[in-house]
Amino acid sequence: MIIKNIEAKIRLATFIAGASLIAALLMVVAVSFFAYKQVGNARKSVYILDANNVPMSANQTDVEVNRPIEYRTHINSFHSLFFTLAPDDKFIEYQMKKAMYLIDESGALQYNNLREKGIFQLRAII
Repeated sequence: MIIKNIEAKIRLATFIAGASLIAALLMVVAVSFFAYKQVGNARKSVYILDANNVPMSANQTDVEVNRPIEYRTHINSFHSLFFTLAPDDKFIEYQMKKAMYLIDESGALQYNNLREKGIFQLRAII
């Protein structure tokens, strides 16, 4: 009779230990999942300082969302630099250097052709 009691207590202790181990593992998996999710969400938001050193929250978006806007802005910047010229040689040279950073080789060749034709030179009117 005592041996049966001891065997039942050992089975009960083994069952409790196994159930505790499984419960602990489940909790570790759940906590790890939620912590990973929270860290991922935290990485999507950053803070930017404005001119008065006031922090403002900014959220990260997918790269593909802003591509069309970036393309239009890039082209508008190039057109603004390339076609808005004041009658000042140094300013024209400065604008062209900035514009050449925004285009590839074909645009640089086109600029060189136009420069050879005298489009980008000031002519004194006498």
